[in-house]
Amino acid sequence: MAKLSMHMLDTFAGGGAGGIRVDFSRLEGNSYKLIRSIVTDENGRTPEPLMAGDSIPTGSYQFEVHVAAYYATRGTKLESGPYFEKLPVRFTIFDGVQNYHVPVLFSPWGYTTYRGQ
Repeated sequence: MAKLSMHMLDTFAGGGAGGIRVDFSRLEGNSYKLIRSIVTDENGRTPEPLMAGDSIPTGSYQFEVHVAAYYATRGTKLESGPYFEKLPVRFTIFDGVQNYHVPVLFSPWGYTTYRGQ
């Protein structure tokens, strides 16, 4: 069974980013169309895969991670305010029968991502 999953990791706080909003979209034409908004659990994951089945749709996708709101909700005091409001994480599903896991490691000042297992 193929699936798409994600994991939000707050490197500033040192753990999973629970309660962070992520907008999940698919590229249609020249713009991203919202599929749904997700709020992560206490470990920074969603309770179920974002897509799953014998095959998942190929194409270009985006996570828009609401980091400024996340840090504001946590009461994190940033001397100069948030550097990022939202983080765009764009990726491609090129084979609908594979698994895709997208970890996002972020702080108030930077982020990185990769294809995990």
